[in-house]
Amino acid sequence: MKKTAQEKNSNHTVSSQRLNHQDNRGRTALHRAASKGQVNKIKHLIRLGAEPNLAANDGTTPLHLAAIHQHHAITEILILSGSDLDHQDIYGRPPLLKAVMEGHDCISDMLMAYGASIHQQDQLGNTALHYSVLRGNNIIIKNLLMAGANPLKENNKGFTPLHLAAKEGLLQTIKTLLKQGLKTQAKSITGRCPLHLAIKSPLSLV
Repeated sequence: MKKTAQEKNSNHTVSSQRLNHQDNRGRTALHRAASKGQVNKIKHLIRLGAEPNLAANDGTTPLHLAAIHQHHAITEILILSGSDLDHQDIYGRPPLLKAVMEGHDCISDMLMAYGASIHQQDQLGNTALHYSVLRGNNIIIKNLLMAGANPLKENNKGFTPLHLAAKEGLLQTIKTLLKQGLKTQAKSITGRCPLHLAIKSPLSLV
C-alpha cells in the first residue's frame, strides 16, 4: 500500500526532528560527531539533512567544536555544507576566535580562506589578533595581519594587540607587530603606552 503525500511529509518531519534532536546541553548528533572527529558520521548526518547551524546552550555550533578540536576534514565539510562562519557563542566568539585561542593555525587559515571575518570582537572586545598575541603565536599573527586584521583595534580595556604583547613580555611578537608600522606610543584607556607596559613586564624588553 502506497503512502499518501501527507504521510510522507509527516514521516519526513518526524525524521528531521529526530535528526536534529538536542540533548540537555543543546547539542545535536552533528555536534557530538564534530567534537569526536567522526568524519563518516558527519557526512552521513549531512546527507540525511542535519542542520549545521543549530546552536547548543552555550551558543556553539558543530563548526565551533570542529575548530576547537582541530578536525580539519570536518571543519571543511561543515563549511561547504553551509555552516555560518561568523556565528558567535554566548561569549561573542565565532569559530575563528576559538581556533586562534587554541593556537590552531591551520584551522584558522582555513576559516579565513573561506571568508570568516577577522574583525569580530567578543564580549571583552578582543579580536582574533588580540588572542593570537596572548598566545604568542607569530604564525597566526602574521597571517591575520596579511589578511588585513587591524593591529590598532582596542578591546574593552583600551588595549591594542601591541599593548598586550608588551604587557606579556613577548619580544618576538612585539617585533612582528612593529614591522607592520604600529604606533608604539598608542595609549590605552589607563594612559599607558606599550613602552610603559614593557617596563612593568617580567621580561626586560628595553
